[in-house]
Amino acid sequence: MTVNLDVTPLKWDQMISNVPAGIGVTSFTPFQEEGINLMIQELSNLCLAGEIDNTTNNRIDGWLRLGGMAAPVILEITGNCGDGLQGKRILFERPLSPSCLSTEEQLSGLAFHQVGAAGNISWTSNAGSGQGMLLIEWYSQNGHMRIDWPEIAVQFREPHVASAPVSVVNPLDFSSIPPARWTWSPSLMTQVNETASSHESTIHAGDPWNTDIDNLYQFLDELGDGSCDMPIISQLESPPSPDLTGQMRPAEIQEALRDLVAQLARLGISVNICPHFSAERALRWLVEEVIYEEQVHPRMVCHGYVSFYMTSDRCPDCSLEFGRDADMSSDE
Repeated sequence: MTVNLDVTPLKWDQMISNVPAGIGVTSFTPFQEEGINLMIQELSNLCLAGEIDNTTNNRIDGWLRLGGMAAPVILEITGNCGDGLQGKRILFERPLSPSCLSTEEQLSGLAFHQVGAAGNISWTSNAGSGQGMLLIEWYSQNGHMRIDWPEIAVQFREPHVASAPVSVVNPLDFSSIPPARWTWSPSLMTQVNETASSHESTIHAGDPWNTDIDNLYQFLDELGDGSCDMPIISQLESPPSPDLTGQMRPAEIQEALRDLVAQLARLGISVNICPHFSAERALRWLVEEVIYEEQVHPRMVCHGYVSFYMTSDRCPDCSLEFGRDADMSSDE
């Protein structure tokens, strides 16, 4: 079967029609060791096609079509791609294999809107062929996600929207940072305890198509009045100190920022960092204005909700660009 690579997340009907009848769902269980969850979730055998778009600096958008899911998984990842893909937009696919059609297990609890921090997202061309090695790693509500295809052809495409050039201050680079290790976030652990008769190592993020309506309404009421919100700092597995950026080297700042964005994703918090913010400035903003000042409902991930924090709200350069765009639109 040939997958239509021009499908975007907005074309839901077309995407759903590409899912062959009889596709099953497959198990999604994290690898664990005592006291630490390695959080490596292998999607290599499940992924059929997708798109990676890094044409906006410090942001990676895209979608993944996975066997066993009728709609695409949406990617909105903080960071930049690594070798071969930085600043690029690609589409990719692979032929269906029998393993994609398994009906024995279930893909349970994968957040359909993946947010978090980029890992190593790169493509290395094989000399003398049109194929290469594609590696897609990121840290989301479900932990450390990975797609590793040793030989695949990718299609480079133009950006969806032509954007005016902006001044970039030291783009984020998480591609060479060693993997992080934490245990599960409180929101994920809460859902495990509530939905299982005994503790089991299955990821439970929100499923918008299969949820208890009474629990959802209760959550929405709590979300609206803030009655159950907790300080973000109290929910982090590895909370930073207030003076985190003190004497850190540039590479340490990048790693600390990646780790913090990854931890926030596991609480259902997405961080958008504009091109005008350096890693140090973004880390200081997160620590001083978000981590120690803001609150979050501890069950965001359980219900599939995401809260957004954006540096553009505090960026004078972004305000000027928005003003120019508004003036141009009014002139037209």
